[in-house]
Amino acid sequence: ALTGITPHIVFERLQEASPIPLVSMVQTACDAARKRGWKRIALWGTTPTMRGTFFQKAFAKAGIAVITPSEDEMTFIGGKIETELEYGRVVPATRETLNEIARRMARDEGIEAVVLGCTELPLLFEAEPLPLPALDVMKIHIAALVDMIAADLS
Repeated sequence: ALTGITPHIVFERLQEASPIPLVSMVQTACDAARKRGWKRIALWGTTPTMRGTFFQKAFAKAGIAVITPSEDEMTFIGGKIETELEYGRVVPATRETLNEIARRMARDEGIEAVVLGCTELPLLFEAEPLPLPALDVMKIHIAALVDMIAADLS
């Protein structure tokens, strides 16, 4: 397993070369969105994750559109990950701006949920949830790994 989303940029190549099965954070998040019946989700994460196509490819196979924030919003989100969240800093003003971005994307883009596509993003929403449903890719991935291990033990 890869413990971060951004490294999933090369997941397919790693999977092809790996002698053992790999469990994708992207695929487990996609499976969770599909189970909930969502068709349009927002993707937040590091700048390379939001600008990449690896999320879109996986979700498109399941019939789910992945919508990324505007350029200014991506710059804001990526910057806050790098300057605050990676240092464990939770700033209420950052949370409120992300809530505003979520509301804007729901209104203007028709998103139904937000994929927290960076393992640090959930830190912002521990005390106060987003105004939309959110997928914590790290929690979903860990649950899938535990299920796989438990299945192997039985």
